[in-house]
Amino acid sequence: MKGNTWIWIVIALLLGAGAYYFTNSNSGSTIEIDERDFAIKDTNAISKIFMADKQGNNVTLTKAEDGFWYLPNGSKAREKSMHILLETMALVTVKAPVGKAAYPQVIKNLSSTGVKVEIYKNGKSKPSKTYYVGGPNGQHDGTYMLLENAKKPFLMHIEGFHGFLTPRYFVDARDWENSEVFNYRLGQIKKLEVDYSMEEHESFSIREEEGSRYALYTKNNELVPSYNAQKVVQYLALYQDLNFESYEKTKTETFIDSVKKSIPFKTIRITDEADKIMEVKFYHKPMKYGAVNIDGEDIIHDEDRIYLWINDDKFVVGQYFVFDKINAKLSSFSLNE
Repeated sequence: MKGNTWIWIVIALLLGAGAYYFTNSNSGSTIEIDERDFAIKDTNAISKIFMADKQGNNVTLTKAEDGFWYLPNGSKAREKSMHILLETMALVTVKAPVGKAAYPQVIKNLSSTGVKVEIYKNGKSKPSKTYYVGGPNGQHDGTYMLLENAKKPFLMHIEGFHGFLTPRYFVDARDWENSEVFNYRLGQIKKLEVDYSMEEHESFSIREEEGSRYALYTKNNELVPSYNAQKVVQYLALYQDLNFESYEKTKTETFIDSVKKSIPFKTIRITDEADKIMEVKFYHKPMKYGAVNIDGEDIIHDEDRIYLWINDDKFVVGQYFVFDKINAKLSSFSLNE
């Protein structure tokens, strides 16, 4: 695994060799079996995957002893994305050889937007297979790929799937990170604090007591004398499988910093059984000046999405649809509710 500079020198040489072979070979109808051999049937043996593009982006995914895949920073990779990638590596097959007329465009495609993929098996230090993934054909039902050391690229696909495969080989490491925000089973939360900056009287905390009981407190740490205990338990059970949508990539750092410096409309702080603290600040997502809704009314904030700042580290986009379920306030636990 080396820098991207030599990667693209190598690919240029490979493509040049391919062009020579294609235009000078007298046996153009002959297809060498190894040039078609992209698939990894035994994906359980894959221990590491490295992918890089020409723009300097790259990602390394490593399988750990627990069976999960991780990024170099220790973050768990998205399970669904990993499943799709491994499935692609197992099922990818040749749709058609590249025709002579399309060959120059395929070369341009691979050299400008291609992704290099290195697949390692059984913990070995050298890749067992390396190939380059380009863009789609005109019908978007196939993907151009070139196996390392092969003389010809091929149009690849997955039987029964109508579409191209390039998006499955994405190289932004942030997009591979697990999108989990809250994922606590009942009993894992030692203390939950919910602060509303504009409605402090509705802020509250829930604390685990002896005998697996939970007590409700006000913002001023005063024990609430009477409340619906069942609703408290039901509320804690909602903190499972709550995920963000994506990182914010469309705004400048200056804009993002301005949001971070503003006052969050809500802050949730969870202390788990190991005394590890998770803090998430919730911000409204500003709309551009002049934005209106379907009724022509001015919109100040995005009506579908919010910003989340997780542990003063990850700044991401979330959906109201996902996080509205944990919008309870102190009054929500009243015996009269």
